[in-house]
Amino acid sequence: MSVEEPLDLIRLSLDERIYVKCRGDRELRGKLHAYDQHLNMVLGDVEETVTTQEIDEDTSEEIIRTSKRMIEMLFVRGDVVILVSPPLRTTKLPRAAVGRMWAGVWAGQGQAIGRGARASSEKAGVFRPAPGRVDSKTPRSSATLSGTDMS
Repeated sequence: MSVEEPLDLIRLSLDERIYVKCRGDRELRGKLHAYDQHLNMVLGDVEETVTTQEIDEDTSEEIIRTSKRMIEMLFVRGDVVILVSPPLRTTKLPRAAVGRMWAGVWAGQGQAIGRGARASSEKAGVFRPAPGRVDSKTPRSSATLSGTDMS
């Protein structure tokens, strides 16, 4: 049960309640039943929140209104999805694991630090590029992604 690709995080959230932020100021919270590579999703027991902003013509004040509704089953088209948040995990991690997460090396997650810049922790052997990422020390000709040359 590890996260190696972005959709793995979604896979681990199957049959769990997730939060989905959509275009048009829509937010969804519901149980994830199914998804595909386009992020089309089937959610159950969905709470939809729609936020609208209006300007009062008399006072020129901005009026923000939210409306909520419950939907038993909903198909969400992937092109409206902005963000998907998995459920909060309540499992406690060992103190050392939490330190590694903040160092950016939990599960091999390297972090971008800018073009040509070096992380100060790299000298101490802490920095590791994420799987599929190119380390600046790797020659471009040997760096491939999905079988295509990146040079």
